[in-house]
Amino acid sequence: MSTASAPPLHRHESTPPPRARPAAPRRGGWGFATFFFLLLLLGAGAGALFYYLVHQPLAADASRTRSEVQTLERELGAAQARLERAEAERAAAVAEAERLRGEHGQLARAVEERETQIAELEAAQRTLQEQLGAEIASGDVHITGGGGELSVGLADQILFPPGEAALSDRGKTLLRRVAESLAELDQRVIQVGGHTDAMPPSRQLQERFPSNWELSTARATNVVRFLTEECGIPGERLVASGFSQYRPASSNRSAAGRRRNRRIELTLASPTERAGPSNDP
Repeated sequence: MSTASAPPLHRHESTPPPRARPAAPRRGGWGFATFFFLLLLLGAGAGALFYYLVHQPLAADASRTRSEVQTLERELGAAQARLERAEAERAAAVAEAERLRGEHGQLARAVEERETQIAELEAAQRTLQEQLGAEIASGDVHITGGGGELSVGLADQILFPPGEAALSDRGKTLLRRVAESLAELDQRVIQVGGHTDAMPPSRQLQERFPSNWELSTARATNVVRFLTEECGIPGERLVASGFSQYRPASSNRSAAGRRRNRRIELTLASPTERAGPSNDP
């Protein structure tokens, strides 16, 4: 049997009023500002710490690096300057070596030419000594040579009549024999020197030859003319000089010495010892 629910009983008791809840803090108030301020302080501290721990060492390293770079650049510049000097010195050394090689070649050629000329002169001297053996034995001819020089001294009495400057027939014959050997040395200049003793010309000769200068020069000139006109030796190879009594071959105190001093001397000079510049156009 169902029974009907009885309605709740209502107690007529006094219910206490509900407690008031504490008010919640407002967002965005002092607490958030404090937190943000602390966060800013923390960021500033971290930035300062980053500067001192990271940025400042890097800046110091960068400064040292710039200083090292500048030092290296200076050293590189100095090395480059040394290299340029070394290159210049090397170029100068190469040029000097080339110059020395050129001079060595020229010297070698000069020595070879000198040896050839000496050999030619020695051969000519031997030939003349063979051809003029009798005249050499009699003292009318004197041949001296050595060291690239050759000189043939011919006594005046074998070339000229006494007190004359014109050649005798005997003198012409002798000069032709001498010219045969000298003509082969076509690179040499032949200096024809007239020499006298210390005695002045006689009174009869003084009208034509006032002193030994005129006599020695006239005799040398006549020999040169004969060599070029009769013996075919080119005139550019010949030089006529009068020395009077001032280059004696012997003492003038004896008759034998004066006889040797009166002579014509044919001296072979080197090719460079020309009488003067050429007049060829």
